[in-house]
Amino acid sequence: MKKEVPNNYRENPIKWYMEKLSGMDAEEISNRCSLERDGDTLYFTILGSSYKVQIPSFEFTLLSADKPDIMQDQAAQILILSFLTESSYAAPAGRFVSFREYPSGELYYKAFEGRCLKRLAFSYGTKLDAFRADCLAIGAKEISGGDAAYEIVFMPGLTIRIILWGPDEEFPPAAQILFSDNFPFSFSAEGVAGIGDIVISALKRIRKS
Repeated sequence: MKKEVPNNYRENPIKWYMEKLSGMDAEEISNRCSLERDGDTLYFTILGSSYKVQIPSFEFTLLSADKPDIMQDQAAQILILSFLTESSYAAPAGRFVSFREYPSGELYYKAFEGRCLKRLAFSYGTKLDAFRADCLAIGAKEISGGDAAYEIVFMPGLTIRIILWGPDEEFPPAAQILFSDNFPFSFSAEGVAGIGDIVISALKRIRKS
């Protein structure tokens, strides 16, 4: 399982991860993270946008010009740096888990609820048609659940399910995000608490592109 990130990275996480990356080998990262490699260049895809990244400089280039540039978000850069420096890839076993079921999920649940679930519900809870359109535009697959639900490939082999409920007479809009059961091998609970920022920003950006 992925280890929790120590506290001394908090002031400047990108610098902290870059220092770790500086001593790493592209072939080792490729094998551990199951990424394609060409010399010191690795290839990865996030939310359907494909990139190449130089190791150890972390210079990345968007390869799919028709897709949004997910990596312009600092949260996405931190997430990918953590993946390259600390993670391993494991195949999913077929289950989906909530954040509360995640290792250390209870510890970071308030942050996840605010940054992900409440933001998603606030952004789309009364705009279900826009939610459906944006999910389809980013390549999501419609599934059953809630008032609207979609399955999104976050990275190859790492899948999330987003479920949305609109408001009714008793309750405000609500949202749930479920993760394929191999996520804990790739991202810590603290890292995944920011995943909603990346996904929601990508959904909104696709409409403007």
